[in-house]
Amino acid sequence: MLWHIIKLMILNIKQVVILMIDRDLIFKEFTVKGHEFDSFTNKWKQKIIAFNKNSKS
Repeated sequence: MLWHIIKLMILNIKQVVILMIDRDLIFKEFTVKGHEFDSFTNKWKQKIIAFNKNSKS
């Protein structure tokens, strides 16, 4: 699991785009970048680290 975190650091990813279609078949696009991306990335990393610690015990 930690390998995914290392790959993110190596790849230097700075944004993510989420593409969705709602129930009315309307296309939606959400871009997460900048401070918002950093915040979500940190939360995700902490969850991965916690999961990794819990799965080893």
